[in-house]
Amino acid sequence: MRGLVLLIICWITFDAQGQDIARLRREFVAASTSAAAAETFLQTTEKISAVSKPLLVAYRGAALLIGGKYAKEISNKKKMAREGISLLESAVSKAPDHVEIRTLRLSIQENSPKVLKYKTKIAEDRAFVTRKFEELPEGDLKAFVGGYLKGSE
Repeated sequence: MRGLVLLIICWITFDAQGQDIARLRREFVAASTSAAAAETFLQTTEKISAVSKPLLVAYRGAALLIGGKYAKEISNKKKMAREGISLLESAVSKAPDHVEIRTLRLSIQENSPKVLKYKTKIAEDRAFVTRKFEELPEGDLKAFVGGYLKGSE
C-alpha cells in the first residue's frame, strides 16, 4: 500500500512538472510577441531562483531578457539583461548537454540587440542543438526544438 501511495505521488509530481515545462515553452514562444505576454512569462517564472533546476533557471533567465525588451526605463532594461544573462549562463554551465537549455540560449542570442553584446555562442549552440535534435525522441521537446530550428534558418 505504501508503495502504491509513493508511486501515485511520483506520478503526480512528474505530470505536474511536465505541464509546467509545457506552459513555460508556450509562454516563451508567446513572450516575444507582446509586452503582456512577456509580463505573463515573467510572472510565471518569478519564484524560480538560481538554485532551482537548471532548465527552470534557464527559463527564468530567458523571461528576464525578453521582459527587458519591454521595460520602459533603461536602468530596468540593463538590470534585467544582466540578471537574465547570468541565470541563463549559470544554467548552461550546470547542464551543458541539455538541448532545451542550449536552444533557449540560442534563441535569446539570435534575437538580442547588438548593444547587449550577447551573441558569442550562436554558432556553438546552433551546431550542438542541430546535432542533438536527431537524437531526441518524438514528443513535445523535439517539436519545440524543431520548431525553433525551422523558424531560425
